Amino acid sequence: MTPDTDEQLMKLVRRGDRSALRELFDRHHRQVFGFVLGRLGDADPSEDVAQEVFIRVWRYRDSYDTDRRFLPWLYRITRNLLSDSKSGPVLDSPGNDAPSSHLPPDEQFEERQRAEKVRSAVLGLPPAQREVLLLSRWSGMTYREIGDIVGCSEGAVKVRVHRALEALRSPLAPLRED
Repeated sequence: MTPDTDEQLMKLVRRGDRSALRELFDRHHRQVFGFVLGRLGDADPSEDVAQEVFIRVWRYRDSYDTDRRFLPWLYRITRNLLSDSKSGPVLDSPGNDAPSSHLPPDEQFEERQRAEKVRSAVLGLPPAQREVLLLSRWSGMTYREIGDIVGCSEGAVKVRVHRALEALRSPLAPLRED
């Protein structure tokens, strides 16, 4: 029987249970990858970083405080790994999004174009805004937890998210008209 919560799984991981780590990976890899992709803008290095995040979860499992939530700890590892990385955003990386294969070719092209416009707009945000926007929309964490990760208050996170959304409004307006 698989434990219900990430925190219960991490208790097992701390005891050396690799299957619990595999379950955490299955639960969170996609979101971690999405966050990293939003920071780097290129799928291949983003996948490498996302994989390394879970290697570090295993390596640093003894530093996890079992009385705290798992997700903020996971994203601190992710953020630290990104800070250690020398890679910057890559804005011109076409082909990273595979459009839905059930669509006709012309709609696949349009879907890919829309995804690229969103990616470019998000990557064009200032790093502090981009980071909190990605964390708030894909991690399931509260603004307070995000503030703990990025080192600012809950209110500052709210302001950064609001400013990021405002900054995206104009460049993404044509997409809403389609």
